[in-house]
Amino acid sequence: MSRAFLTLGILLTALVATSGCGQKRVAEFKAAQALLAEDPTALDGEFQAQLTLCRRVGKKSWRPIGVGTEFEMKRKSRVEALLEVANVEPGEVNMFHLVWIKPGEKEVFRRYAEVRVEESETGYDAHIQYKKAENLLYLREFTQRNEDNSFRLKIGLNTSLEKERVPGTYSCRVYFNRELLLEETFVLTSA
Repeated sequence: MSRAFLTLGILLTALVATSGCGQKRVAEFKAAQALLAEDPTALDGEFQAQLTLCRRVGKKSWRPIGVGTEFEMKRKSRVEALLEVANVEPGEVNMFHLVWIKPGEKEVFRRYAEVRVEESETGYDAHIQYKKAENLLYLREFTQRNEDNSFRLKIGLNTSLEKERVPGTYSCRVYFNRELLLEETFVLTSA
């Protein structure tokens, strides 16, 4: 019985240590974000994250196409959120929740990702695992190769007319290790 308590204690200590690092980075990131208007180099070499809303993301280039804060519902349409993260600690597991919020502050859905960046011979490999809360068996894994210790995540919201979304103010929220890191709002209009 004491061995089980020891194992539980070790797991809880690791969880507290891991969540503390994430929260410290979020606090440092938010403090540096506040200084960016006065000092454009405030985030140089530090943990960085940027969220961009657009109509689509280029398949090969990963460049956002149709960037904006107002999108029109059409017969077939989407809004994509592109999260670009840089200067992460190699070997560390980073947990992200990307969440769509509809008018009335109700969650539409979320995507969960675990990312671990490791050094490789040609730069860095970001090992990404997408998971779903509603389907515990779902797992989608892939690797992004980059020159630096960065990676990109994306999540899309179907805004097609057949989805019967209501016009109004929506948002995409990014949680890093369960703490709100970024939020971008946008307006969805009807044709």
